[in-house]
Amino acid sequence: MKGEFEKEADMTRFSNVLDLKWSFIFYSAQVECKQKKGGLRRPSSMPVEDNTSTFRNYLLEEIEKQMNQYEMWDKHNFVKVRNLVLSRLIMFNARRGGEPARLTVHEWREAITGTWIDPNLIERINDPTEKYLIDNLKLAYQVGKGSRKLVPVLFPKDTLEPISKLLEERTNCNVAEDNIFLFPNTGLSIDHASGYHCLKTVVYSCPNLQQPLLLIADKFRHRSPLYLCPIGSSGRKQRNVLSAHGTFGGNQ
Repeated sequence: MKGEFEKEADMTRFSNVLDLKWSFIFYSAQVECKQKKGGLRRPSSMPVEDNTSTFRNYLLEEIEKQMNQYEMWDKHNFVKVRNLVLSRLIMFNARRGGEPARLTVHEWREAITGTWIDPNLIERINDPTEKYLIDNLKLAYQVGKGSRKLVPVLFPKDTLEPISKLLEERTNCNVAEDNIFLFPNTGLSIDHASGYHCLKTVVYSCPNLQQPLLLIADKFRHRSPLYLCPIGSSGRKQRNVLSAHGTFGGNQ
């Protein structure tokens, strides 16, 4: 019992010293962290529009090319298409790279079957833009960063066939039968691919890019609100857009 009291006293003394010396020890690191965080969001730090368009077109062309080029797939074809499709989803959704990478086959099937879409709501939609989105996008939800809430992931129409093909070829391409992830590692691993590394690989395979280092998931995520949340829009709209991209309410 005496030993427990001594441990508690030591912890109290340590906490008091840490509180007293916190600024002295960590001030420089805190300032640097804040500067870096602010720099990431500056428009001058974002990918230029021509670069983004070039990369998007490359993704679409390469996905179509890979789908039409081979009848029999091996592991290398599988990995290439997986990387392309995952990069497309990261860019399209402007999400952290790890989020689309963690999608499961179950979440994909929910998207395909329209689990998250209310059929009664669809019948009441009259706006042509909304109808187009309903017809051309599939919606999934997954657990976001820190498992605090569900976040949406949209599948554009151009990813549906490639993902179906990836699922079809899993057994032939050395993917473990019990791997639950939509974008799995090969080699009989039960883990998912790294969104960061998949995107990086595809970026560096894309010709005619300027500043390829800016084409990363965080840049896409910080860039999107600048276009979707213009100056003069209502406070509610701004909060909704920023929250959807993980840049509001402390979800950094």
